[in-house]
Amino acid sequence: MTIHRTSNQVQTDSMATGTPPSDRETRSPAADANQSMDVRINGEPRSIPAGLTISDLLTHLDVRSSRVAVEKNRTIVPKTAHDKTPVEPGDTIEIVSFIGGG
Repeated sequence: MTIHRTSNQVQTDSMATGTPPSDRETRSPAADANQSMDVRINGEPRSIPAGLTISDLLTHLDVRSSRVAVEKNRTIVPKTAHDKTPVEPGDTIEIVSFIGGG
């Protein structure tokens, strides 16, 4: 990326040409796989990779998503929203497993 300086302004090539920036330029630092964030999972403080969804978190924790209910900050997250719901720094996540029997 080239930086153009005009008086006190700084422009990137994408700003100067009107072309959209690349994915690398628009990604937030939290999306970087090398970063982590702190959350609470079932009452325990944990450090997890940044940028995970609920579905990604369950995979990261080796939890089978078909047999759990997930609550994020005291709100139930429907299974249909697991792929779209981001886990954010400071979130409180509760994962409840269903166990059959009698």
